[in-house]
Amino acid sequence: MKREKPKSQRVHKTTWKTRASLVIGGCVILTTSLAIRSLTTTEPAVAQGRQAQPPRSGRKPTKTRQPAPTQSAAPNRVGNIAATVNAQTITRQQLANECLRRYGPEVLEELINKHVLLQACQQRNLVITEKQVDAAITRFAARFGLPTTQWLNVMKERRNMTPDQYRRDVIWPMLALKGLAAKRVVVTPQDLQRALESEFGPKVKARVITVNTKTKATQVRQQVTDKPEDFGRLARQFSDDPSGSSQGVIPAIRKHVGNPELERVAFSLRENEISPVFKVGDKYVLLICDQHIPRSSVFSNAQLLEAEKTRLREQIAEDKLRVAASDVYQQLQTEANVVNLLKKTELQQQYPGIAAHINSGQITFRQLAEKCLARYGNEVLEGEVNRLILTQALNQRKQSIQQADIDREITRAADAYGYWKEDGTPDVHRWLQKVTEADGASVELYIRDAVWPSVALKKMVENTIEVTPKDMQKSIESNYGERVRVMAIVVNDQRLAQRLRSQAHENPTPEYFAELAHQFSTEPVSKENYGTVPPIRKHSGQPLVEREAFSLTEQDPLSSIIVVADKFILLRYLGRTVPQVEQVDEEVRRELANHIHEKKLRLKMELEFERLRKHARVENYLAAATAGKSQQRARTAQTLQPGQTRQR
Repeated sequence: MKREKPKSQRVHKTTWKTRASLVIGGCVILTTSLAIRSLTTTEPAVAQGRQAQPPRSGRKPTKTRQPAPTQSAAPNRVGNIAATVNAQTITRQQLANECLRRYGPEVLEELINKHVLLQACQQRNLVITEKQVDAAITRFAARFGLPTTQWLNVMKERRNMTPDQYRRDVIWPMLALKGLAAKRVVVTPQDLQRALESEFGPKVKARVITVNTKTKATQVRQQVTDKPEDFGRLARQFSDDPSGSSQGVIPAIRKHVGNPELERVAFSLRENEISPVFKVGDKYVLLICDQHIPRSSVFSNAQLLEAEKTRLREQIAEDKLRVAASDVYQQLQTEANVVNLLKKTELQQQYPGIAAHINSGQITFRQLAEKCLARYGNEVLEGEVNRLILTQALNQRKQSIQQADIDREITRAADAYGYWKEDGTPDVHRWLQKVTEADGASVELYIRDAVWPSVALKKMVENTIEVTPKDMQKSIESNYGERVRVMAIVVNDQRLAQRLRSQAHENPTPEYFAELAHQFSTEPVSKENYGTVPPIRKHSGQPLVEREAFSLTEQDPLSSIIVVADKFILLRYLGRTVPQVEQVDEEVRRELANHIHEKKLRLKMELEFERLRKHARVENYLAAATAGKSQQRARTAQTLQPGQTRQR
C-alpha cells in the first residue's frame, strides 16, 4: 500500500502527558508547547528527528557510509532498572512501554520518514559526511552569533536534544534532503539579475493610503488631489494599513520583492505625483511618490559587484534548494511503500513484533520502544517516579482511588475551566474533547497523568483542610471591603526610585506624579495610564504594598519606596472606595467558603507533594547512563545500522 501522508508538525504536548504529577498548584493541567517542524525546513529549530537510539539487534550490522542516526548502547550497559523509588524498581521495560504509549505513533512516523530518506540516499549513492554535518552546525551557530558548543547547549536546553540527537535527527536529514534535491536547482542569469535589481537597483520612496472600498478610495484621492500637503493627515484618518499611524510612510519600494502592481505603479510615478486608485489584494490603494532613489554605487565597482553576485547566487540557490527539498520529500513519501502497523492493528497478529514495513525493510516494536525510551525516557521517568511516590504514600495510608473519585475530579476541572452545559452544569464530554483534541492525547492518558495524581494528593490532605471564621473574614474584606485608590510608579533601579520620590515630594501634585509615571514606570498599566492602577484591596497577596497603601492619607499622600523582589514601587494616595455591600448573604458565603477551601486544598497538595519528594529516596539509573553516553562523540562509521531496518 502507498504511504499515508504524515503530519509535518507534531501536535502540541502538555505537561500532564509526562509530568502531570508535578502540576498540583491550582489547576489540573498546565500546557507547554513543543512544536516539531518538517524535515524540509532549514531553520535550526527543526526537530523532525525526535527519534532516539535503537537497541542492538543481536546481528552483525551491515556497514553503511551515511552519517545518519547512530546506534545506541545496548540496554545491558544501563541494566534492566531505570530507577528505584524507596527500594521499589521501575524497569527499563516498564518505562519503555510508557514512552511507547505516549510517543510511539509520532516517533514511528519520524523513523519511517528517516528510513525512506536513508534508502533514497543509498539508492543514489549520496553520502553526507561528518565534515558536512559539522559545517552545517557551525553555520547555524554563526547565524545566531554563538560558538558551536554554546549552540549545541541551547539545543539541549530548549529542544531537549543531545548533540548526537541534533546531529543525526535534525542536521543529517536536512543535508540529505538538500543533497537529493541539489540537481534540481539551477540559478539562471535572470534570477541573478532580478536579485541585483531588488537589492541594489532603484527604489521609490512613497506614502500610501489603503481603504476597503473603491468609492472611499476615490473620495480620499479627490481630497489629496485638492490638497496634497494633507496626504499624511488623510492617511492617519482613513488608511486601514498600519502605516496610517505614521502618515502613510512605508519602506522604500523595490523591484521584484512585493506586489507587482504596487511596484509597477510606484515606478511609473513622477516625484510628488499622486497615483490613480488601484487594487492590491482586497484593498484599494493610493500612492504619492516622494522621491526616486537611484541605484546603488555597487554597479560601478566591478570587484564589489562580483562579490555581491557570488553572495546573491548562493542565496538564490539556498532558497531554491529549500523549495526543491520540499518537493523531493513529498515525492519520496508518495512513492514509498509503507505499512504502519500501529495504525493497522488488525495486521499486528499477522506480523508479530513488527511496528512498520518500509519498502524492503522493517521496524520492530522493540526498536521503536528503545527509540522512544532514548528520546523521551528521562522526561517520562520523572512522571513515573512521581506516580510511584504517590502510590506508595496511598498504600501507607491504606487509601485507594475509585472511579467515582476520578469522575468527580474531571467534573471539577470542567467546571473550573468554564465548560458548562446550557443548564449550568459542568460539560464533561466537551471538556474531555478539548483536552484530548488540543493535546493529541487520549482520555486514558489524561486520567493517568493528570487526573489520578491530583486525586491521589487530594485524598491524602483533604481531611486536614478547614475554613476558619478568620479565613471567611479575610475573604469578605478582600472581596467586598474598602480599597485604596492610588497612582503607582514601578522601576527597576533603586537610585531612580529615590530620585523620583524626591521630585514627587518637591512637586506634590497628582498631575506631576502622573507625568513621572508615564515617563519612567516600567510596568505597562501604570505607564500607559499615567500612574493609575486598580484600587488596592486587603489580603490580595501583596502585604508590603497593602500595608503601605492603607497607611496613606490626604495629608501624607506619598509612600516610601516599597521593595518587592527586584522592583521598586512608589505610590501616591488618591482616596478610598466605599464598600457597596454591607451584609454578605449565605449564598455568597458558601461561594467564598468553597473558593477558600479549594485554594487551601491546592496549596496543601503542593506542600505535601514537595514533602513526599523531599523524603523519597530516588536513584535514577537512566539519567546517569544517558549522561555517560552523551559524553561520547557519535562516530560516522556507525551511522544508521541495518539493525533498524531489517532486510527481508
